[in-house]
Amino acid sequence: MSSGNAKHQFTVGLFGIGLEAYWQQFAGLRERLSGYLQQVGQKVQVTGMNLINLGLIDTPEKALTAGRPLRFNLCTLLYGATGCAPCQSARCALEPLSHQRH
Repeated sequence: MSSGNAKHQFTVGLFGIGLEAYWQQFAGLRERLSGYLQQVGQKVQVTGMNLINLGLIDTPEKALTAGRPLRFNLCTLLYGATGCAPCQSARCALEPLSHQRH
């Protein structure tokens, strides 16, 4: 019998999107995108949701490999983080999570 007080534990799959060919062309881009990914991951963890952080996916091979943990962990939400062009930060992605309460 269900008590009605049981919370559903959400699982979020998080990954950053990039292109490996850009890392040598744009100094610091990989590090900046990785930093954005860390920020978003921290915001997800603060909410109490499970987080599967797949890291920065920048090749087709990494994309294929990334699907395995998502399938096995039955993610409730999948979010691909990129830098926001207008503000050059992950702030746009962080705002909804910072106001979400469960």
